[in-house]
Amino acid sequence: MDSKIAHDERVQFCRRLTASLISAGFQPSASALVKEFNPRADGAAVTVHGARKWLTGEAFPTQERLHILARWLNVSAQWLRYGDGVKDARTAANDGTQLSLDEVRLINEFRRLDERSQEVVRDLISSLIKHQSL
Repeated sequence: MDSKIAHDERVQFCRRLTASLISAGFQPSASALVKEFNPRADGAAVTVHGARKWLTGEAFPTQERLHILARWLNVSAQWLRYGDGVKDARTAANDGTQLSLDEVRLINEFRRLDERSQEVVRDLISSLIKHQSL
């Protein structure tokens, strides 16, 4: 049996998650969350059932998934999980490490290449950067 405090914390988390999804322009539905989350997950994918539990206040994501959610939705992980601290991740840490969905997909495709092909891509990028700076 669950304590009232644990239940209330999950409900508050689900409210913050829902508000963050809406604020970022996404549907607060389990299938929409999975569609956008999993390409960013790098091995920490979530099922529709798991996402539904987050959105209904039945469960919390793992620490790893919480950080993926926070980066994706551009909120601080501390705020998303506990409601504490600074909400806006840009204020919390504006270090330019946010990747767009296209960049995440590109990295995932790059990882699927064999070693030699990855080396060719690295060389091409290095050449382009050198050429651009001339």
